[in-house]
Amino acid sequence: MKFYRKWPATEFHRFIAVAIVSTTCCCPLFAQVISEPPLSKEKIERVKRVAKQAQSNPCRGVSRGLGDSDQRRWAPVIAARNNWKDVKVLQLFQVSNWRIVYLDNAVTDNPYLFFSGDPAESQTIVMLGGGAALFDYDDILGLVLSKVPGIPERLAECFAWHVTFSDD
Repeated sequence: MKFYRKWPATEFHRFIAVAIVSTTCCCPLFAQVISEPPLSKEKIERVKRVAKQAQSNPCRGVSRGLGDSDQRRWAPVIAARNNWKDVKVLQLFQVSNWRIVYLDNAVTDNPYLFFSGDPAESQTIVMLGGGAALFDYDDILGLVLSKVPGIPERLAECFAWHVTFSDD
């Protein structure tokens, strides 16, 4: 691969290659790190922190079960509240009564809607969408914790991890 030849390999690059390749969602980060010039100590620490975050997977223990009945019940209510013609519920993240619903509304980028109760009966607290880069975990976690008061930290961490590191 060409990016190996841009700069001479260093012991640090070899360490990062091993650390990153050992994660399940490594290829983009590996390519990004290897293709950069020699890194500052600050960047090295940041990459180490990101590799550790990528391996952590705080979504263990977060319910992801989305039943057909919930999809059918939530979709028309969410569509009507937001003046969307059609909604398809794609994913669910749940801790206790708190839910994050990922959906396709055929209007915008697929958004994540945050609820402190049943989506058919409670109002959306915040809607987030867009892309995330590998180094955005801390910023996304901070955004969720500030915009969604009372959200369980585990659910906020799972969301930040999912949009930053997961590929599903």
